[in-house]
Amino acid sequence: TSIILFLLVLLVLFIYIQMKKTLKIKQALAQSNEELLRLNNKLNSMNSQLNDTNNQLYEISSIKEHYIAEFFDVCFSYIHKMEKYQNMLYKIAINKYYDELIKKLKSSELIDDELSALYTRFDKVFLGLYPTFVSDFNALLKDEEQIILKPDALLNRELRIYALLRLGITDSGKIANFLRCSTSTVYNYRTKMRNKAAVDRDEFENEVMKISSTQET
Repeated sequence: TSIILFLLVLLVLFIYIQMKKTLKIKQALAQSNEELLRLNNKLNSMNSQLNDTNNQLYEISSIKEHYIAEFFDVCFSYIHKMEKYQNMLYKIAINKYYDELIKKLKSSELIDDELSALYTRFDKVFLGLYPTFVSDFNALLKDEEQIILKPDALLNRELRIYALLRLGITDSGKIANFLRCSTSTVYNYRTKMRNKAAVDRDEFENEVMKISSTQET
């Protein structure tokens, strides 16, 4: 009986020791699994950031290609128009129609027409890259503050400001030069739109920057 009791005690001690070892192994495995899960989440996050960066680089490259092509096209078109305008003024001057020449030189009609054509061209190219920009932009505004365009308009001044921002032009001075207005006017428009935001006003422009283009995957 004593021997059996002794053996039982040994067996209990052996089982206890094995259970402690098993528990330690389980704890080690649990820690390893937690570490693997943490590393996996970190890897997924890094992959997501890498995909976002790749999409942004692809988008930027596509935008550059579009606008470089448009830039040269606009420049050549403008040079051609200036040549025609110069020839017209030359004919007026050589025929000594000085009153008409002065009238032409004082008129802003040519500049106004060219600006209108430039903005129309910009709107078309931009909306070709960001076809849902207007609706996505309105989705960031309160219902009663959403922008309603005129039937023949693609963008208005407010939308052009944010279109330029979406393209990465954040300097109000550069935006003002493009839109031929004062820097304070651009600043006032940006402040006014932030105040109309349905989202956090401090995050409004960041949300505009997230509006997708047709190039993003």
